[in-house]
Amino acid sequence: MQIGEIGRSSAIEIAARVGIPAEVCARARELLGGGVSALSAAVERLDAERAALARERAEAERLREELRREREAAARERERLAQLELEVRAGARAELLADIEKRRQEVAQLVAQLQAAPAMARAVEVQRALAQVEAEEQRAEARDEPHAAAPSDLREGAIVRHARLGTEGTILEIGGDHALVLMGAMRSKVPLADLVPLTRKQRGAQPGFRKTTAEKLRRAEAVRAAPPTSAQSTLDLRGMRVDEALHALEEELDRRLREGAEEVHVLHGHGSGALKSAIREHLDRSPYVRRSRPGGSHEGGDAITVAELSG
Repeated sequence: MQIGEIGRSSAIEIAARVGIPAEVCARARELLGGGVSALSAAVERLDAERAALARERAEAERLREELRREREAAARERERLAQLELEVRAGARAELLADIEKRRQEVAQLVAQLQAAPAMARAVEVQRALAQVEAEEQRAEARDEPHAAAPSDLREGAIVRHARLGTEGTILEIGGDHALVLMGAMRSKVPLADLVPLTRKQRGAQPGFRKTTAEKLRRAEAVRAAPPTSAQSTLDLRGMRVDEALHALEEELDRRLREGAEEVHVLHGHGSGALKSAIREHLDRSPYVRRSRPGGSHEGGDAITVAELSG
């Protein structure tokens, strides 16, 4: 029994216990009739319902507490998995960088060994392997960037970067495992493995092909330069696609180094500038070349790049 709560009445039983005559208690029961029984039954049902409600409330509180604990456990597991993913990515990147550094050291040692040797074929193979690893690193970095494009974005019209040359271009068509890419004014057939798709944020500003008056005057001054001093030392790559020109350049460098030449004059012309840029970037990375420079006014001007060989 609780104060303020409806409960069963036991007044007549209490009266009998305190000495009220039995006939008085009996008369009271007669006067009340069945009302007491009905009220008592209703109160009993109310007590039962109240007890059932209390049990349901306790069960609901238990379930709510269990759900809270499960949510906290799930949040902790998500944090653990996110940290584990970061550690795995960091470890994979560290291994990749270590492998690239190891291969660079191998290339440097091999170039040093072969500088006095007649053949450079092994150096070329190692350099190409290094270029493939560097391309793989660029593709891995592109995948890890929050806004990087997926490799599946290699489609006609997509903006891409040549992983080895660093040149951006637009895919014109795809056939098999190669794509025809427009880089500046040059069209080149490039393996899909060497192309990295770019998002809008990754696209670098491309150098324009419209020149100011001052640039035109400087170019005109360079064009007035004398032709190359020796036709035999000049490699003419004009009119070739970028990939064809680089292949021919690599073979010429190997041949001239074995012959003991000190430099090679590469004639690429002016054009849109795409072929010139690709050749100069390739010469900067080549193990055959100690350094390269634009041709002087007496050598053919900016239409010529002079490669000083490492031998």
